[in-house]
Amino acid sequence: MIQDRVKELREIVPNSAKCSIDALLEHTMKHMLFLQSVTKHADKLKQTGESKVCPYV
Repeated sequence: MIQDRVKELREIVPNSAKCSIDALLEHTMKHMLFLQSVTKHADKLKQTGESKVCPYV
């Protein structure tokens, strides 16, 4: 069952297809922190009502 979950993680986390389990967990933590920062940034943009992604739309 653990191996099934490890396989799923390898499919979700970028650049983790061929790494050890400890490296996979480290990549997963870094990726989750990255996603968290993106979410916080998006929330800040939503609060200010700004759209810096594409200002011409």
